[in-house]
Amino acid sequence: MALGREEQFDILRDDFDEQVALLTTGLANDRLSLDEWERAMRRVIREYHLAVAAVGGGLLAGALAAAARIAQPMIIRQIGFLANWVVELRRRGVENFTEAILTNRARLYGGAGGETFSRAVTQETTLVTLPFFPADQTVCRTGCRCNWSLPRNVGDEIHLDWKLNPADHCDTCLARRALVSPNNPLIIRDGEIVDAERFADPRLYA
Repeated sequence: MALGREEQFDILRDDFDEQVALLTTGLANDRLSLDEWERAMRRVIREYHLAVAAVGGGLLAGALAAAARIAQPMIIRQIGFLANWVVELRRRGVENFTEAILTNRARLYGGAGGETFSRAVTQETTLVTLPFFPADQTVCRTGCRCNWSLPRNVGDEIHLDWKLNPADHCDTCLARRALVSPNNPLIIRDGEIVDAERFADPRLYA
């Protein structure tokens, strides 16, 4: 039985975490220089977000081109954060950080994959920019593992709801779920979000 998009995304995220943990072990134990580690991290970040966007887009005809278009802004942003962290490591010295701290920081660049996935899932289907995304203005930030549901066609409308991660979710995502649930979904009709004013609630954004 073929894996669904969400299951494939989970596998990609776990694989990213494993890859950066191995790279960071090399950095912490002097098997990789900081320059070598940064180059490898840039490659892993780029490949991860492209793969996540492709999976989110369903790997349909044209999905790879769409994946690159959706993933590129996130890749640029995360590599920018990485560059800032490398500057800090040069200034303070890698040896002054534990391997656990280095690994946890490196994994943050994959945590943003939830936004990449959600944009890929929804953008090509809805043709509408949704009011928020995983890790976008949430208390948990890049640790966010909540997400938009896969779009559902209901007559002439598209319905989506906000899905909480069963294990962990922040107050922002709880507020989003309270507003957008299967019984009260976000509805897109004729290319516009119905009752868009309700998404101005400040509780939906940290």
